[in-house]
Amino acid sequence: SRMRRWARISILIQSGLAVFFLGVSLLLLFLMPFPLPANVSESALSTTKHFVAAALCVPLALAIWWLIYFNFASVKAVFLSGAIATEGPSRPLSISVIAWHAIVFGLCTAPFALTQWPAFLFGVVLTCWAAKLVYLVFGVAQLAIGFGLLKLKPWSHSAAVWFCLYSIVHSVVLVLLPDRAARMEEFM
Repeated sequence: SRMRRWARISILIQSGLAVFFLGVSLLLLFLMPFPLPANVSESALSTTKHFVAAALCVPLALAIWWLIYFNFASVKAVFLSGAIATEGPSRPLSISVIAWHAIVFGLCTAPFALTQWPAFLFGVVLTCWAAKLVYLVFGVAQLAIGFGLLKLKPWSHSAAVWFCLYSIVHSVVLVLLPDRAARMEEFM
């Protein structure tokens, strides 16, 4: 296939949006006060914040790398020339990183289906079987997406994009809820 100029621009736009939303998410994570329930220690909340921050840094680093890489003069020249893509690795490194990110988070999410932890779904706190179902579905979905991306299955690309869009919408809803502090306290 040909290296089209619009493809490079598309990657730059997606990367820029990812950097913006992930950066804002990181800022909100540490700047937004979280209510601390009586039965949760400050160190547990801090550990959770740092775990989430580390998880957000993986796609943020990838998006920053894409912004840098696709602005190299040599890469720009290839896309401007419309050259035919040469034979390279069977799976781009970026797809491998996204796939393994999904697999790791799927492995971390699915076991919560065996716990009594509540779950959030668009600002609604779910408990009991509903929370377990959410954790199970999200864990399995992430695993399926990750393994699908590793095998370069066409459906996995669309599923990954939809999962990312869901994550963005879910995060925006949580941030914009007028009673988010009360919901977070209920969740904790």
